[in-house]
Amino acid sequence: MNTNNKVGLPNGYNALAFETVTPQKRQANSTCDHRQPSKIAKMTTETEVSPVKNEPLPETNDPTENGTSHDVTIVPGQDCFPLLAMPSEPLLRILGYLSHRDIVAIEKTCLDLRNLAARLLTVRSRAWYAQFETSQQQQFTRIAKNISQHKLKAWLMQFTRDEVLVSRLCSQQAGEATDDLEACNPEKITSFPQRLFYRVAKLMFDFPVFNPALVSDIQCKSFKSDLCLLIPNDVSYLVTNCDSADCCAQIHVLSAKNLDHREISIHRWGCVRAVSLSADKRHMMSSCGYRAVKISSRTATDCWAGQLFVAHEKEIVSAAFSPDSRHAVTASEDMSAYICSVDQTGCWALTARITHEGVVNLAEFSPDSRLLVTASDDHTVKIHEFANGTWLTRTTLNHNGRVFSARFSPDGNHIITVSHHQNGGQTATIYSVNADGRWTKKADITHSKRIWTAFFSPDSKHVVTASSDHTCKIFSCDTGNNWQFKAVIHHTGRVRSARFSPNSLLIITASDDCSAKIYAFDVDHRSWSEQRSITHERPITSTQFSADSCRILTLSGNNSLKHCINHQARIHSRNASGQWLQIGSIVTISGVHSGQFNHDGSHVAICDCSGKALIIGIEADRKELQVKASLHHPYRLGLAEFNANSSHIVTISLDATQFKVWCLYGKDLAPPSPSKLTCLPLPPPCKKSPQAAPQLND
Repeated sequence: MNTNNKVGLPNGYNALAFETVTPQKRQANSTCDHRQPSKIAKMTTETEVSPVKNEPLPETNDPTENGTSHDVTIVPGQDCFPLLAMPSEPLLRILGYLSHRDIVAIEKTCLDLRNLAARLLTVRSRAWYAQFETSQQQQFTRIAKNISQHKLKAWLMQFTRDEVLVSRLCSQQAGEATDDLEACNPEKITSFPQRLFYRVAKLMFDFPVFNPALVSDIQCKSFKSDLCLLIPNDVSYLVTNCDSADCCAQIHVLSAKNLDHREISIHRWGCVRAVSLSADKRHMMSSCGYRAVKISSRTATDCWAGQLFVAHEKEIVSAAFSPDSRHAVTASEDMSAYICSVDQTGCWALTARITHEGVVNLAEFSPDSRLLVTASDDHTVKIHEFANGTWLTRTTLNHNGRVFSARFSPDGNHIITVSHHQNGGQTATIYSVNADGRWTKKADITHSKRIWTAFFSPDSKHVVTASSDHTCKIFSCDTGNNWQFKAVIHHTGRVRSARFSPNSLLIITASDDCSAKIYAFDVDHRSWSEQRSITHERPITSTQFSADSCRILTLSGNNSLKHCINHQARIHSRNASGQWLQIGSIVTISGVHSGQFNHDGSHVAICDCSGKALIIGIEADRKELQVKASLHHPYRLGLAEFNANSSHIVTISLDATQFKVWCLYGKDLAPPSPSKLTCLPLPPPCKKSPQAAPQLND
């Protein structure tokens, strides 16, 4: 539909994007629409995506969302025209039944309905945005706030040639950024991130095929990194081990069209094993060999300089920044943990040394960065508090065996620990803080074998554990701050993991018995119950929820060198009635290795075992999948991951020595032609020395 054609209309008429879909026309459309399974052609001979057939479509308040408008109907613009003469509320309700594409066309072409169309798009963007958990909304807001107009335009132009739309979004960004009234009113939440990411999601949905452009090809030849991270799920910075004799690391600062290398020198003793970035992206901690870390900071001139070198006598087992980026902690087998802090001038120094009588297995900050918890082989967990510029030990929690981990809940009011018990199994223990600041044991969750995962839900109201004893256990917190047993999930094999959905109302397990089980929380009855069991032909290695909690990706990933088609990925989607339906099974000749959702769950990146990364779109009507790009590599891939706004994708080799950064669609390239997939039926459901560091005050 050419929405820019405003010439040749009779006086008093406006172009209105309505289309009367007759049965004959609907039948004709079904024979030519590239999204219909009956006409989908095979894109590659190695990949098959199988949607569910003959299943009812999910209920929706937008019955025309699956349709496509191809015509423009001319209607009179006089006041006497019945549609335009209607009050705004019923007219808004009528417009609500139109598809997103039609409403956008109305906003562009019909002067009389432009304001109503804009209101409706705002309502839809808010409803779409509300699906995401608070932390994801905050990430959207940070991206929208920090992105420059140049980068914003480059990002949007990947998916649309509508310069009017791009200019409007850029002007909205500029207008809201300088809106003094809005800045003075903290209760008013800007709607720009909602509109921006909603529009991007719709544009990506409608884009038939991506044509990725290679931005950079990075190789680390001299040293294999044990862990090279994409930090933090964003391609602004990529830190790798470099090909040099002095064992230094490289920070790759990425942009849409070029790559700028900046080197950070690391101590000559040992190569870089792991790197982590602070939340504000101003500090980096790199592991040097096995016993030391170096903290480097970004200067005002956008250069990086080494600030502090911390060495332990034995191997470092964990290292992390605090959420507020003001502190860092290292935990070591030498029975100590070092806390480092940064002052207002940006200088780092050792500020405390925590000691245990056994190996310190983990050290973690609370979400507000005020507390630190350490877990040790000496059967204790210690809670430390930062007060008046000093770290003090506040509480020691005694256990009956070695403590492997201790983690805070997202709200900071609870801690869950995992320790050995006398019968050879493991116990997860929940502690809660009282009003007077004392920590009290609330519940023990016992398993007869190893506990692989023990997590709080995002809302801090539930806990789930997964164990080698073939079970998962669920506990929930009541209004009296007491933790109660709620359910046990049984498998016939080791349970590798159990994950909460972002909205905290769902759990997905992954087991060696080739199954994954979905459990849902009934808010009214405060109970958990099984919703569906997902089966694969091989053990399920990983599961993942999309950010909106509406889709699930399960993988029976192939980690061996032997190719096997039975290793595959499956995607399930939840309909309006809460039922989980399989919408696709991703099968490759070499077998699937790994997979990741993008920022909003509209696309997924799948790596097979032959060096190919597939970018697969999940259609808005949730009834089929579509391969939108295939990235070929001469080596086997370990991971293909989107950045935080899906403007780029990074592919990493299995040995973590080769990286490729791709722009999803090159701005200077011509729009691609549609490409389609073959659909097959689904199977039946079945700088100071560490010794000089001050001791922690007890």
